[in-house]
Amino acid sequence: MKRQISLILASSALIYNLIPFSSVIAGNVKESNKNVPKISLTTSQNQLAKSNKSQIKLESQVKSNKQALTPESIQASVVKIQVGCKAEVYWANNKKTYYVSTGGSGSGFFVSQDGKIATNAHVIDIVQNSDKCLQNLFENFVVQLAEDYNFKLNDLDKDDFKYFVENSQPKRIKHIQKVVLSNGRELPFKTIVSGFSGTAKDVAVIKIDVRNAPILKLADYNNVRVLDSVRDHTPISKK
Repeated sequence: MKRQISLILASSALIYNLIPFSSVIAGNVKESNKNVPKISLTTSQNQLAKSNKSQIKLESQVKSNKQALTPESIQASVVKIQVGCKAEVYWANNKKTYYVSTGGSGSGFFVSQDGKIATNAHVIDIVQNSDKCLQNLFENFVVQLAEDYNFKLNDLDKDDFKYFVENSQPKRIKHIQKVVLSNGRELPFKTIVSGFSGTAKDVAVIKIDVRNAPILKLADYNNVRVLDSVRDHTPISKK
């Protein structure tokens, strides 16, 4: 653009300097103006117009590509991840079995056709720490006891919790570690690598046993800018 402007200014200066000289030689200013090389100016304008048209066409294509990237178009590439654990806890004092569970869910997306999925480390954190999962189950059990015996959790001390642990019988502990595809199919996953929750390394890669998974093409990091639109879509599994 700067080069085109320089050419236009140079052409204008040339025209200005040629007008009086041509008038003296030909004796006709109007006739001399016809001989001034205005073709260069017109050519520059045509080039600028073509450049603008090309730019508009390119921007239109980019806009069209962005519009094509809809939740529906990427639905098959995005998965739901469910993690946690559940168990049955028998309490001899009232001869009652308590059903307890804990866990959560998150999303991820395919990054390879052999079933690798990118997600956040905090999504599968409870899978990496089985003790934490069991602790959450026990807390869930105590909450249910509090409801049955009408006592407040804040009134409990360490001896109370110790008593609950010694007199309860957890059984049928089951860990939940699965991926739900957009069509509702559920598959177990294994962890390939995982970072750490709440840090700059809150990233993980898991894998399920599938072939020809619909991968979600990653953007070029060098082209990502602040305020760029980010799409988020979590599929709802079929029941």
